Amino acid sequence: MAEAFGDSGFRSRLLRVSPLVPVRAAMEKDAHLLEAAIQHDRIVLSRDEVMRQILRGVAAEIQEVAQILWANPALEDDGVLVWLEGGARVEGARRLGGQR
Repeated sequence: MAEAFGDSGFRSRLLRVSPLVPVRAAMEKDAHLLEAAIQHDRIVLSRDEVMRQILRGVAAEIQEVAQILWANPALEDDGVLVWLEGGARVEGARRLGGQR
């Protein structure tokens, strides 16, 4: 699926940003979520807060990651249902490359 959206180097760029094997393994496990988000609506709904923090750390180096909106449906503060019902508009706080 890495080539599905026209950037065959995305996954390799993603995996190169971390020298730590466990972090690379975690990113590789979830890379398909990022690829699907990039290809479609740039939205990921996930309860994985560790991955959200990892990806926020690499967003400055990989523009595609910076543009992804990440929301955790398990966190009341994320207000996912209200956000989705309102049309899931782009909000800087949800963007991996934005300020929280």
